[in-house]
Amino acid sequence: MCGYGRVGSAVAEALETFETRYVAIETDPDIVKGLRARGIKAIFGDASQHAVLAAAHAEEARLAVVVIPESDRVEVVVRQLRRMNATMAILARSDRAEARERLMAAGATEVIQPELEAASTLIRHALRTLAVPRERALDYLERFRRAMDAVPVAATDEAALPQVREITIDAGRLADQSLREARIRERFGVTVTAITRSTGEVLLHPSADTRFRRGDNLRLFGLPQQVAQLLEDVRAGGQG
Repeated sequence: MCGYGRVGSAVAEALETFETRYVAIETDPDIVKGLRARGIKAIFGDASQHAVLAAAHAEEARLAVVVIPESDRVEVVVRQLRRMNATMAILARSDRAEARERLMAAGATEVIQPELEAASTLIRHALRTLAVPRERALDYLERFRRAMDAVPVAATDEAALPQVREITIDAGRLADQSLREARIRERFGVTVTAITRSTGEVLLHPSADTRFRRGDNLRLFGLPQQVAQLLEDVRAGGQG
C-alpha cells in the first residue's frame, strides 16, 4: 500500500475486513506510528525509492496499490514496482486524465480516478485479485458506497462486515481536534464519512483539516470491534 491517505486507508480497511496482510509505505511519521501501534507493518519512506520497496518485499507481492498524492511520483513508483515484479497487479490512482497512458505504459494494471470513485474501484479490484468471494466483495462495496454517500446502511449481525454508527461529541479528547490530529482512521481503522453540526450543517467526506466541535454528530464506518475501540477511547477521554 503506497500511501495511506484517504483512499489508501479505505482500501486497507477492506483488506483488514477480509484478514489480508499488507504493508503500508508512508512518509507521514505519525501515520506510520499509528499503524505500527495497531500491529500493521508500516515503512516510513518514499515509495519511489527501490530500497523502500525492497524493504516492503515488493518483489513477492501479488498486488500493489499506489495512491500517493504527488501525481508526478506515481509514475516513478509504478515503474519501479514493475521492474521488481513482472507479474503483480498494480492499481494506481491519478487525478489527471492525461497521466493514464503514461502510467499504463509504465506498467500499471489499472489507473483509477477521481478520489472516491478510486477508493471504490481499488477495493473491488483488490478483493478480486485476492480471490475474496464475489458475493461478499460486492456486499462490502455496496455498504462502502452507501456509507460514503451518507445513505442508510442496513444493520447486520455479521461481525466480519463494516457497520455504520453515529456518535455525538461531548466534552472529551475529540472536541476541538481536527480529523488529522485525532487520527481516527490510522489509530482505529474507522472512517468518518460525515459530520452533522449542531446547526444542522452536514459535511460529507470531511477533509483532514475539519475540526470537531462539541455537539457534532459523527457518522462512522468500520468493523464493529474497531468502532467499539474508538467509542471506548472517547469515553475514557483518551487516557492511557
